[in-house]
Amino acid sequence: MAGTIKVDQVQSDSNLSFNLAGSNVAYLNATSLQLVSSNISLAGTNVFTNGKVLATAMPSGAILQAVHFSTSTGVTNNTGTYVSSGLAATITPISTSSRIFIFGNLNINLSSNGGNIGQSYKIDRNGTSVCVISNKMNVNAIVDQALQSPISFIDSPASTSALTYTIYFAQVNSTGPYGGTTVNPTITGTTTSSLILMEIA
Repeated sequence: MAGTIKVDQVQSDSNLSFNLAGSNVAYLNATSLQLVSSNISLAGTNVFTNGKVLATAMPSGAILQAVHFSTSTGVTNNTGTYVSSGLAATITPISTSSRIFIFGNLNINLSSNGGNIGQSYKIDRNGTSVCVISNKMNVNAIVDQALQSPISFIDSPASTSALTYTIYFAQVNSTGPYGGTTVNPTITGTTTSSLILMEIA
C-alpha cells in the first residue's frame, strides 16, 4: 500500500527513526542522517560502500588517490646508460580503468668537459619502461649549471596491483667528451627532487 504524508514540521525528543516492514533503515538526529546499511545505491548502483565513495561512482577525471615521494640523496651519472635517480613511488590503483598521472621534478647539476651535452629520462613501471622523455639539450661547455627538469606522463596500466614507478636518467652527448649529471647536487645547499603519482578515474 502506497501513501503520501505531507507535513510542515516533524519534531522528536531524541532520534527520529525510519522503518520499512518493521525494520529500521535510517536515524535522524540534530546533527546527521545515519543509515543502517553501509551501502547507498542510486538507480540500482552502489555509490557508497562501507562509508567510502566507490571509484566507479566518481566522474571521469576525478583524483582517487595521490602518493608523494621526495629525496635529497645525490646520484651521479657520467654515461649514456640509464641509472636510477632515486625517485621511486608505489601506488595501488582502485580500478583497472584508472589512469596514473606521473609528475617528477628533478634537481640537476650538469657539467661538461667540452661540447654539447644534455640528459635523457625514462619512467619504468615495475621494471618495464613506459616512457622515454625527450632529451633536454644544453649547448656548449657547461660547468656546474644547476637546473630543474620537470617530467610528466599519463600511464594506463589496466591493473589493480601495486605499481612502482621509477625515474631513470642518462647523459646525452652529441659532440665532445661526456661531462657529468648529478641528481640532487649540493650547490648552495641541499636540494630535493620529488615524485607524485595520482590515480585518475
